[in-house]
Amino acid sequence: MGLTQLISTAMQAPGHQTKTQIDRELPIILIPALFGLALFCVPLPQDHILSIHESVLPQTAKMMFYNGDWLIPRRDSMTPWLENPPLPQWITVSLCNLVGTCSDAWIARLAAAIAGALVILLVTLMGARLFGRTVGILGGLIMATSFEVVRYATLAEDEIFLALTSTAAMTCFVFAQFGPSRNPVSPVTQIPADSVRFWGVRPWAVVGLFAAAGLANLTKGIGFGPLMVFIPVSAFILFTGKLSVIRRYLWA
Repeated sequence: MGLTQLISTAMQAPGHQTKTQIDRELPIILIPALFGLALFCVPLPQDHILSIHESVLPQTAKMMFYNGDWLIPRRDSMTPWLENPPLPQWITVSLCNLVGTCSDAWIARLAAAIAGALVILLVTLMGARLFGRTVGILGGLIMATSFEVVRYATLAEDEIFLALTSTAAMTCFVFAQFGPSRNPVSPVTQIPADSVRFWGVRPWAVVGLFAAAGLANLTKGIGFGPLMVFIPVSAFILFTGKLSVIRRYLWA
């Protein structure tokens, strides 16, 4: 079955699906992300020269890989790099550990490509949850071919990691706020008394929202990522006008 046939099949399914259907159709949901990953990896073997802006992340990740200091990124053995938090370096160094070297430009760009593919997957999941699988897959394919996404998913820079953390937070919010039938979920989730968690009755998606927003602080600086998430989230919650929905996201 070719790519065109897979996409055509994906667009014929209804929006509301059982868990068995979702599990069976998960490979189809992955099509936009896999397409994006293949697209982002095209330049890897062709371009070995880093641009000026790309030099920071690979160099600091390389130093982190060789000196073992994962706390403070450094441009050389003496000079610290404190302009941005170290999450992109941590991700890049983790990939370097898997590959066994951190000296090649394609490794840092591969980390960005994987992050870009994950962004596309999250956008696809959000679209499928809100508008059905057809719109979700189309949205993922559009995202995969958007200029800025392609640009930053093929460069060894921090921006695509900020997009990943903020998109992960928004995906958690969508899954927390809307059920599989694309209707708003009940603000109160019944949890058995013997399994009450320290965060109360909040579902995992709500916890994931705050966790992903916290990780966004580690990409481009304190507050920048969470603002991108909580401004639209807060506006949506306030516009609902329901105190029960507002209280669901207040950590008190």
